[in-house]
Amino acid sequence: MFILIPSPSAAPVSIDQVVSDFDNVTYHISTLPESKTKILISLSIQCFAELVHYGAQDVLRREYGHYIVNPPEQGYDFSVQIDLEELSAEPGKARPPRTLLEYARRTTPYNLY
Repeated sequence: MFILIPSPSAAPVSIDQVVSDFDNVTYHISTLPESKTKILISLSIQCFAELVHYGAQDVLRREYGHYIVNPPEQGYDFSVQIDLEELSAEPGKARPPRTLLEYARRTTPYNLY
């Protein structure tokens, strides 16, 4: 699991990593070309169409709102963009994006009941 915690003393660096977890979800974590403080997190989930059928889009929209990138990064099912400068400005409101994505992905089918 990764958590984005901006350090005030660290200079932003470029990121371009692809990671897969144990249930075959692929994450692409990268900085945007125009800004090293803006991070794009994209997910590719084999059962995404099935999750959408059970209301995943509504849950993701509710949880991520303005972070959602539409359309998502090419080759991925869902993308969010996080601006580290915004997170630094609102430390009490910042929630770890990866944790929320994992929660939304796992609980969406149960939200119907």
